[in-house]
Amino acid sequence: MALPEGAVPPKTTIYSPNSTVLFSNNVSLSFKATTSKDASMLLDVWYQIAWEKNNTVEYHLNNISSPASFTDTLTGMPDGNHTITVFANGAGSFVTENTFYIYDIDGSSSVNFTVDSIQPTISFMSVQNKTFDTANVALNFSLNKLVSKVFYSLDNHENVTANENAPLALHNLSNALRIYSDTRTADENTMSLFTLRMNI
Repeated sequence: MALPEGAVPPKTTIYSPNSTVLFSNNVSLSFKATTSKDASMLLDVWYQIAWEKNNTVEYHLNNISSPASFTDTLTGMPDGNHTITVFANGAGSFVTENTFYIYDIDGSSSVNFTVDSIQPTISFMSVQNKTFDTANVALNFSLNKLVSKVFYSLDNHENVTANENAPLALHNLSNALRIYSDTRTADENTMSLFTLRMNI
């Protein structure tokens, strides 16, 4: 039968993942489903993961009550774009013209994100731990993947966006060069550190 006009479905709230880009194939999933004024009982709560086209994983919760909370770690999620959708099916009732009606109504919410577990690696063709005969050194580098940005810091000065063949002006006999890629600068594993010396 038709639902009452303006009926409010159960509410679903996804707490995690809450980032657009995740750097691990193990993804934390956390959500909650609650009843509404028009759906006083939860009948079913489930989530779907769209791994890729025509390949959707669906998992239904057991022993449902309101609120229905779920937390788990989804392991082995492949790199790429993903969508997780949480559904809640609830039951409600109303009386009209002395007739009692029962209905069910669905609510849902989704989160889109990208798994990018391949850590960017910077390879250098010109800059190494070595001594140079000049204060002007060209910064040549290559990357194993596309990244949003590359920048460097010389002797702990402010970060500078790095372009191919960017000139470095060495100021001291010994210079500390840190080069970062992408958005993982808080992780020491994504940083390359070189000591550059001038022979003068």
